Amino acid sequence: MTMTLEVDGERVTGFAGGSVTQSLDAIASTFTLQYGDDALNQSGRFVVEVGDAVKTLVDGDVLLDGYVMDDDRSYSSQSESASVSGVSRTGDVVESNAYVAGKTKWRNASLKEIVDALLDGYDVQARIDADASPNFRRFAFHEGETIANAIKTAAAKRGALIVDDAGVLAFERAGQRS
Repeated sequence: MTMTLEVDGERVTGFAGGSVTQSLDAIASTFTLQYGDDALNQSGRFVVEVGDAVKTLVDGDVLLDGYVMDDDRSYSSQSESASVSGVSRTGDVVESNAYVAGKTKWRNASLKEIVDALLDGYDVQARIDADASPNFRRFAFHEGETIANAIKTAAAKRGALIVDDAGVLAFERAGQRS
């Protein structure tokens, strides 16, 4: 298994270890990668900085499309080490307020219409793979509720699971594979 981090189109390999965490309980995926000597020496410097847009790949498949949120570097006379961690693009909506231009209620709206309105202004797309019909006669969330909670509530009411598919919120049915 080869883990690769793509930063501004440049692929960085040679990591000593790492993980990508995806969960049905969380809308956003996270990653942590520990630099190995090869990754540190490719350009003679640490090539990833906090705030960089990155893609995390495993064996060439993109598992996460997001941002670097933290880096940890340590130096001694014998060695240097570093790790980077981050979150997928969907992390932008986890703590953001769901207030949509004064709108907290919908009538006769589809799951897709509600989700698209909640994600408007964020660099996050939604894909509805599950049968999410019928339209909601009424759907509302509480003022101050987060986008993530409003989306989870709407999905649960239509029996859909939410999966972070490399930065895209995919709505699926249990047992369904897209």
